[in-house]
Amino acid sequence: MHTLGFDWDNLKVFKVVAEAGSIRAAARKLEVSGPTVTRALEALETKLGSELLVRDPKGMRLTPAGYIVLKQVEIMTESVDSIIESASDIDSEIEGPIHLLTGDGLGPYWIAPQLARFHEENPKIELKLTVAQGPAELEEYDADIAIQFVEPTRNDLISKRMGVVHYLLFASQQYIDTYGQPRSLFDFEHHRNLFHSAYVNQKDAWKPKAADLKKVVDTSLVTNSAAAMIKVCENGGGIAL
Repeated sequence: MHTLGFDWDNLKVFKVVAEAGSIRAAARKLEVSGPTVTRALEALETKLGSELLVRDPKGMRLTPAGYIVLKQVEIMTESVDSIIESASDIDSEIEGPIHLLTGDGLGPYWIAPQLARFHEENPKIELKLTVAQGPAELEEYDADIAIQFVEPTRNDLISKRMGVVHYLLFASQQYIDTYGQPRSLFDFEHHRNLFHSAYVNQKDAWKPKAADLKKVVDTSLVTNSAAAMIKVCENGGGIAL
């Protein structure tokens, strides 16, 4: 299919319908009539040769093709935003309040050490950092940005992969001298193991061997505090993930 004659505005209409969940809500947001929205969707589906949305009792639901198209439209939106940002006055300072939400490990141990430099480069940013003990849900905390381990499922959120988390095992020399050093994963069955509750909840996503390990290890401590887990580990209390 060639882009010649393609109506890009129909993609915008599709995105708004997908996010709003209904023709009526999308029409209100776009300030057009319902039939106008319907015609735009029909024209887009005809052009693409695929059904993108279907009606169900809860409103409009994305088809598999619709999910793919929506993802691409979101990427296009990010690109347009980037173009606008790049073309705007690059000398103007970013300012105002920003609410950043993250978890117990990332907040104190990864983000906090970098904030001095961040504020030197962005002196007019008023940053509010919320450290959540459970899942970091933007809506619940009324935050602007969340750094979390799980990709959001809501269509109205823009998500970007920032990196990969590697799980490493730590123990104090005192603990190793007393209980010995594990030589394989399954040696951990005979050791004191320390876990953060957020990591325990992620075990279903671990690789099969690590998931099997979780079934046989004896957990000495599960805590929702990274600081507490680190202190127990430092003082010979066990092996911390």
